[in-house]
Amino acid sequence: MKKYLWIFLLSASILFAFSGCSSNGTADTAGSFEDGTISSAADLLALASDSSGWSGDYLLTCNISLSDVCNASDGSWTPIGNATTLFTGTFDGAGYAISDLYINSSGSDYQGLFGYSTGTIRNLGVVNCEIAGGEYTGGLIGLNNGIVTNCYAAGSISGSRRTGGLIGRNYSSAVVTGCYAGTSVTGSESNVGGLIGTNSADLTDCYATGNVTSAGESAGGLIGSNSGDLTDCHATGIVNGTGYLGGLLGENSGVVTSCYAEGNVIGTDSDDFVGGLIGVSYADVTGCYATGDVSGSDDDVGGLIGDKEGGTLSDCYATGDVYGAGDYVGGLLGENCLGDVTNCYAVGEVNGSSYVGGLIGDLSMGSVSYSCYDTTTTGQSVGYDGGTDSVSTVMGYATTLMKTYATYSANWDISTSAADNKTWTIDGILNSGYPYLTVIAP
Repeated sequence: MKKYLWIFLLSASILFAFSGCSSNGTADTAGSFEDGTISSAADLLALASDSSGWSGDYLLTCNISLSDVCNASDGSWTPIGNATTLFTGTFDGAGYAISDLYINSSGSDYQGLFGYSTGTIRNLGVVNCEIAGGEYTGGLIGLNNGIVTNCYAAGSISGSRRTGGLIGRNYSSAVVTGCYAGTSVTGSESNVGGLIGTNSADLTDCYATGNVTSAGESAGGLIGSNSGDLTDCHATGIVNGTGYLGGLLGENSGVVTSCYAEGNVIGTDSDDFVGGLIGVSYADVTGCYATGDVSGSDDDVGGLIGDKEGGTLSDCYATGDVYGAGDYVGGLLGENCLGDVTNCYAVGEVNGSSYVGGLIGDLSMGSVSYSCYDTTTTGQSVGYDGGTDSVSTVMGYATTLMKTYATYSANWDISTSAADNKTWTIDGILNSGYPYLTVIAP
């Protein structure tokens, strides 16, 4: 239900943005920006063409189509802000959107409506965009070290490294909140994400719905490579690439809380590390889930995380089927190299070569406690390779017991009613009867 609600909101936002006034303008119409208002495509083109205005404050007064100023015949859009002269001002979209942004500059970096920004951009949509750039390419901003709030992008984006549906590269001092992208994103190299290619900042309440395809490593439905803390974020698109792939994050070293991913994840190279939520993680992950099917051509494939190299994993679950052509394949984790696992479960079918478990493929280091897997649906009889099942570590249960409150009540913060505000709820209705996380119910 939640997935369809977000798709509805994405569509509704775009329709709402185009319900007011609109303006096209042409390349031959003189535009101006000196009064601080952007009311036509000509005004926006004038701003993009004059770097002396990139420190000013601007208000968008209506929806704008750029179809007459940048297209296959007239040429690419020139981004506002670049590596030489940054955009340092303020651009308030006032809830309006800019459509038909066209960029065909695959050999050039810093591509997007804005190329390089340390300013403030808010309340702005970029829709029906078609962008091809090099490194630092995004639907809204190529490289951001400023503030971005309540912004979104929809269309198609392609780049090399650090390419994202909204932002190509997001620095640690940047602030991004309440943003989303419905773009398809393709990267010819590494660090490719549905929302952000490479992110170092903390993010809250952001999501992406587009599919992500990468010819390099570190690709994720939301972020390709992440080192910031994430809260209340999600992704629903399919992720396809060579390695370090996740439905939400390709490679992660930030704390992840109350996030989820729903898209399938497909690894096609011998250097896989593929997870339904995260490909490789080095930090704490709490209260998260993944529902997409996961497949990898080599080692370290997991329903939630392919390879957990550090941090704790608590109160998480995975429901997708997991297939790995190589070793270290598990319903939740392909391999747990470091850190503890507590109160987690997996139910998807699991298949691999060796080091295969219903919950974890290989428990190299760390511990697992009060976690479980469905023996019927996973097709596995051990929680992790070489281990012995027990209630205090990892236990396999038949489907009926996996959907029974008493199975969890002694060691989990769980209730049969979401109104009790426990970490987990099991009500026999939502999540096919399995326990679900109360604050991010499916």
